[in-house]
Amino acid sequence: MMKMIPKTIWPWLNVLIPLALCTLLLVLRLADPGAVFEKLRLSILDGYQSIEVETGTTENSPARLVQIDDEALEAFGQWPWSRDKLGEILITLYEKGAAVVGIDLLLVEPDRLSPTRFLSNFPDVSVEPEQFANAFGYIDNDQFLSDVFAQTPSVLAVAASHKEGGDVEASTGFAWIGTTSEALLTYNGLLAPTDTLKQSGVTVGHIAVRPDADGMLRRIPLMIKVGESIYPSLFLSMLANQQDASTILVKGVAGDDAAIETVKVGAYEIPVDDQGEMQVVPHYIPKSLPGLPLTSVLDGLHDAEIEGSVIVLGPTATGLMDFHDTPAGLNVPGPALHVAALKQIFAEEYVIRNSVVEGAEWLGALLLSIICVVVALKCGGIVSPAVFIVLMFSFIGSGFWWFSKSGYLFDWSLGAMFGLTAFVSSTAVSLLRTESERGQIRKAFSTYLSPDLVAELSKDPDKLKLGGERRDITVLFADIRGFTTMSEGYKDKPEELTVLLNDLLTPLTHEIMDQKGTIDKYMGDAIMAFWNAPVDVPNHPRIGCEAAIKMMIALEVLNRELIGSGRISEPLKIGIGLNTGEVTVGNLGSEQRFDYSCLGDAINLGSRLEGLSKAYGVPIVIGESTYNVLDEPPSDAEVVLLDHVIVKGKSIPVAIYGIIPHENYNTDWCADHNTLMGLIEREVWDEVETVLGRLRDLDSYPAELLDQVIYRFENKVSAVREMTTK
Repeated sequence: MMKMIPKTIWPWLNVLIPLALCTLLLVLRLADPGAVFEKLRLSILDGYQSIEVETGTTENSPARLVQIDDEALEAFGQWPWSRDKLGEILITLYEKGAAVVGIDLLLVEPDRLSPTRFLSNFPDVSVEPEQFANAFGYIDNDQFLSDVFAQTPSVLAVAASHKEGGDVEASTGFAWIGTTSEALLTYNGLLAPTDTLKQSGVTVGHIAVRPDADGMLRRIPLMIKVGESIYPSLFLSMLANQQDASTILVKGVAGDDAAIETVKVGAYEIPVDDQGEMQVVPHYIPKSLPGLPLTSVLDGLHDAEIEGSVIVLGPTATGLMDFHDTPAGLNVPGPALHVAALKQIFAEEYVIRNSVVEGAEWLGALLLSIICVVVALKCGGIVSPAVFIVLMFSFIGSGFWWFSKSGYLFDWSLGAMFGLTAFVSSTAVSLLRTESERGQIRKAFSTYLSPDLVAELSKDPDKLKLGGERRDITVLFADIRGFTTMSEGYKDKPEELTVLLNDLLTPLTHEIMDQKGTIDKYMGDAIMAFWNAPVDVPNHPRIGCEAAIKMMIALEVLNRELIGSGRISEPLKIGIGLNTGEVTVGNLGSEQRFDYSCLGDAINLGSRLEGLSKAYGVPIVIGESTYNVLDEPPSDAEVVLLDHVIVKGKSIPVAIYGIIPHENYNTDWCADHNTLMGLIEREVWDEVETVLGRLRDLDSYPAELLDQVIYRFENKVSAVREMTTK
């Protein structure tokens, strides 16, 4: 099937097949079954940051984690603690100079340890609630904490919920420039603080997070949408409070009203993705717990660090709070993530992945695919893989360069997959095309060339120059003597004549091909072949002559077999003519049908020489041009000068030579004949008569050649003769 594809279709296949495969890859990439591509993308983006040298420093950052750890639980009792304990902790932190405290705790139910709530369970007991008041005179712990909130810039955590219900004043305003809130993560409700705590007007911040496809947490949404209300994240609210910023400015992407580009809080402008999520830089996430132990803080061991700090107060003890897996480490407590985000913002170090980056990825994939197809088509051998590897390394390297310069997380896997698909598929089509051409060459030449030549030509099809080229070749014509007369005896059984002809031509063809010859055509009972095309054959004149000798030997073997089997009564004879010269050789014919053949004056002369073999009674006749370029005489044969003639249809005289094989032929006359021809040229007729007398007495001397010599002697002709024999 591959061999039937028209040549004009292959260039289209080089484009259409890569296009089809890239389209299929595009569909798979968009569908992403099993999130395979997404997980690959995430691992590559993590790879950027795993080798990136940390440029930011967290030592002088004002963000601090005060952790409620196992030591704090042991010191203050089982969890949850009473609200008055939380209030006292907040008061202590602010007294030590904390700028803002964010409480990463959900206070959605009234304090069960509050004296008023506790005593309400015992209505029959007569006890004065005031005697259970705390150090500040409060008997309602929720009210105490609410008043603490009202008097401090604290921020309280709220959690997003997919169940409806729960609301609280967002406290922070938003201004939208070039975008809207449509792209934000949307939830149905909130896990909001108690009504008493709400009354304080405490600033709230959400703690919602969304892991990626592989379960890793890499992004934190700076804002979420619940109903018509917008809530900032816990750390974003803390940042606003720290700077007394009442409004958060949200900017969009030019030309895309649904995409968000940056979120500006006071002096800090934070790059985000289209949905308003910030990529957390992994090296800001602690691999252990570098936070300040609550008990040590309350004991005054970290006053210098608390002074002016933005503090996240949250649980880190095992079993108290949610933990998250991140590229920086596993089981990272939620409060540590908010601190990491704050440290990153204070250091103004960001990694960016937005619609612009994604657009660059798709554009890069498209361009790389086109370039890879061009490389596969235009470059050959080991050049195209080398160029492809350079392209891949350059493309991947550009992603790392972009990240190191600007912090953009560029997913090079998309372009690499498309480029690889385009290159491999286009290369495969080119290989199939080459193999198809080689197959066509093998098919076209297997019956004309030796297997060695077919293999060499299929390896390098350029050696076959379509349309013709000028080459110096040696051509051979062979014809069966008396075949027309012999065929008359087969007029009632032509199929037997066909079998006989095939049996004759087969061994003769074998000898030609075995000597690296090319079969041009079969013309009934005649063969035309040549050497030195389509591939080079060194010493082709001698090799052509040796092939002719082997053909004569093969014919004698065949005659013995045919006579022995009774198929013929008289031995078959052939005449062979060879000539050497420059001709045009190539695929000649029409677009519908052509043959690999040759044209030129040397071909016509070769055909005439074959006819002269009968007139001179020798098996093989070669032209002067062949004789003159023989690097050495053919082995196992004698070469004799036959005559100087002008062949029919020509005007230029040529010397013709005969080749007499040693096997099956008597060559005892060859030396005297060459002497005779020299004497005739010099017109030494007395000596000619003497030598001619010796040759007359030899039964082995060809009768036809004797007649030609006698004609010259009797007519005293030493000049060139014009022959009428075709």
